[in-house]
Amino acid sequence: MAALFPDCQTRGRIEREQSRLPLSYFEDQLVVPDGWDDLAGAYLAFGETYSHERDAAEHRHWPVTTVAGDHLHLVNDPTQVATVVSDLLHRMGITSPPL
Repeated sequence: MAALFPDCQTRGRIEREQSRLPLSYFEDQLVVPDGWDDLAGAYLAFGETYSHERDAAEHRHWPVTTVAGDHLHLVNDPTQVATVVSDLLHRMGITSPPL
């Protein structure tokens, strides 16, 4: 886990702030409401970790962007992630183009 964080201080801060969830939370299944696939969405992938989910987003014709990075890339390069999210929102017609 340590390699996913930019430094020990950031890891400690995030670990202190994270919620503790019971195992049953991860064993449960989410019921997807009717019409879910008709809603607008976008997908930002960090590397190939969630390629199945990224492929599903592409199948839904959502805007998709993949950046090199690991699971916690948001923590390691928040500026890049914010720029890419802004671009995805723009591609969805939700915001003006990034500055």
